Amino acid sequence: MIDYLAAAVACGIGFAICYLNYCISKRYLAKNTDKFYVSFIFRQAINVALLVAVYFIAPLLGINQSYALIGAALGITLPSAKFTRDLLEFQKTLRPANEEEDK
Repeated sequence: MIDYLAAAVACGIGFAICYLNYCISKRYLAKNTDKFYVSFIFRQAINVALLVAVYFIAPLLGINQSYALIGAALGITLPSAKFTRDLLEFQKTLRPANEEEDK
């Protein structure tokens, strides 16, 4: 039972990390769309840091690593579809403003 709880907690933390990644991407997109790719470096570093932390912390707490890692991975992955859709909508609102600045 503790493994399922750990998976749920890891999923919640993964969701928070996914939201943090969304905020980072949105900030880079608002600042400069030409350097948006830089946000991917930070996002991937945060994702890997979460998975590494879960991998090493789970055994110290007596939790099965598999459950915790699957929970964290699902927490990072599942909400990303909605956040990606939100970023695309945000980009559409920025595009007319960027085109007017170029003229």
